[in-house]
Amino acid sequence: MWFWYSLAALLCWSGSDLFSKIGCRESGDKTAYLKMVMAVGAVMGIHAAIMLAIGTPFEPMDIIRYMPASAMYILSMVLGYVGLRYIELSISSPICNSSGALVA
Repeated sequence: MWFWYSLAALLCWSGSDLFSKIGCRESGDKTAYLKMVMAVGAVMGIHAAIMLAIGTPFEPMDIIRYMPASAMYILSMVLGYVGLRYIELSISSPICNSSGALVA
């Protein structure tokens, strides 16, 4: 069973990289990287709303506690999407995906 889960993760991950690279082409829109960040933020916001709707415990102070980590994650996303215009995907993908380590 683990094989199918890992295959699905591989396809989703590579699809994400592919669409990120296509969406941030230098020949395209100059603000494409900002649109990518907004799309990712919208998906994360929808996920947060679903989690609140199903009853996940939440306190308003959690927002203040998580704000520095969230700001660093958003900054790393922006820099990663800007960098996609100028460097190869094989180089930028590990950089973008190490943002969690940077935040920690």
